[in-house]
Amino acid sequence: LRFISLNYSFDSFPVPDKIDQLDKGALAYFKKIVSQTGRYNPGADLKTDFEKLGLITHSKLTRATQLLFGTHHTAIHIGRFKSEDTIIDDLIIRSPLILAVDEAMNFIKRNISLSYEFTGELKRTEHWQYPLQAIRELLLNAVVHKDYTNPTDIIVKIFDERIEISNPGRLINGLTLADLETDHYQPRHRNKLLAEIFY
Repeated sequence: LRFISLNYSFDSFPVPDKIDQLDKGALAYFKKIVSQTGRYNPGADLKTDFEKLGLITHSKLTRATQLLFGTHHTAIHIGRFKSEDTIIDDLIIRSPLILAVDEAMNFIKRNISLSYEFTGELKRTEHWQYPLQAIRELLLNAVVHKDYTNPTDIIVKIFDERIEISNPGRLINGLTLADLETDHYQPRHRNKLLAEIFY
């Protein structure tokens, strides 16, 4: 409640990490992806970019920076289930979140069905068991809206006929499921910086 009253989000608080401790592969990937979107043009100086994006505030890295590009103690735990109590494959991903989402998507794609349609065109058409854009959006929602004060992992369970994605964190600021179904509510972000960066 105090965070909300001060218009803070958990991911905006400073951490003791230093910029040279961040994962260089995650930083390079971010620069490449953000350049392709055209939403932000990164400059030559990483520190200046991060200050503009709110990832550095008062000369300190934020929790969002640590989660996105550094070492943290959160994970995405994915399992492929044959039944409720039979796991045939699983993976725990502890990478910087900017990389972890793609790692999770790769695992999901390896564990869902893919069929091909040949229509006479030069290129065949792929048909995934689930729309990949929808799965990615659900996964991103789990990552962005997780309560990072809770050490519980984001959990993804892949069954033959469904996928379940869960994370720790209640709906905030009095939102209910009924509100979400109406699409007439004021959105709130538990982790505003994560939401902006992944957007």
